[in-house]
Amino acid sequence: MSPTISSIADTSSVLYEGRAKTSEIADIPVMSDDWKKRLEEGIKAKDKTQRAVSLAAGMAPGYVNSLIKGGKDPTIDNLIKVCDAAGISLYYVLYGVEMSPETEEIIRLLESSKKKRDSLLQLLRATDTPETAE
Repeated sequence: MSPTISSIADTSSVLYEGRAKTSEIADIPVMSDDWKKRLEEGIKAKDKTQRAVSLAAGMAPGYVNSLIKGGKDPTIDNLIKVCDAAGISLYYVLYGVEMSPETEEIIRLLESSKKKRDSLLQLLRATDTPETAE
């Protein structure tokens, strides 16, 4: 089974104590723990500290360090907050591929609503002619 970034809870959370929240975003399969290295390198490249990113993301001061060094698995929502606070692409952290902020925003918007996905698919299918198909 491939590792995942969970939509359910940080591994340190206790569900019955009410601390864990379920995300509306599905679990994200990742190939390995390489995302931790990319997160660490991305934070350094932005000239930020792990502590500053943790605090900017609304987490405890050692949160990012616990992800990178402590083996803690984040929720998707928390990883998004960390990436946003660090100013780095979530897609890059997870998959090692750069994506423009606009494309990443489109994906987030599409994932937020089945109606939006269906509308866009309908539009793309309607405009997909032999001249435009690749």
